[in-house]
Amino acid sequence: MVNQTIRQRFDQLRSAMSWSWADIDRITGRKFTRTNISKGVPNWARLAINTHESYQNILRLHLLDSLRLRLGFEWSLTERVPREYTFIPPHPIGDYITISFSSGQFHLTGNSNLLPQVIEEFTLLHPSLKSNTIINSLPIATFLIHPNGSFEEVFTPYLAEHAIPA
Repeated sequence: MVNQTIRQRFDQLRSAMSWSWADIDRITGRKFTRTNISKGVPNWARLAINTHESYQNILRLHLLDSLRLRLGFEWSLTERVPREYTFIPPHPIGDYITISFSSGQFHLTGNSNLLPQVIEEFTLLHPSLKSNTIINSLPIATFLIHPNGSFEEVFTPYLAEHAIPA
């Protein structure tokens, strides 16, 4: 978020949440068919932007921690570039798993034989797997971070599969 305008930050929020202008009108209760943000970002949007950015930071920490717990503390963690973190095991030399973040999504890639298991486990936590491709012989799994349904739609199947029956 270095040197971004408030409008650029707002556009990132809209993109991450998959909001159309009609969605924003519905959420904010506007009666007009268009939101005119060209006159400036309203205060409610500034609050939403800061809330979104704080939430994204917390979520990224949770995702990094989940990956660290899955891989084990013997794996070294390094930040290669901003928002890209690589875990390197003590052996075999040359193996790695990288998690990187962009607006509203995260990517898992690497050459470790644990990567398919990690992708499968993250699919349980984030059922919004956007794509699972291979580029330059390396798998890349992209997960959406934005909500993809109501609380009940997301958690009821998870609880049905993993929770202890009452």
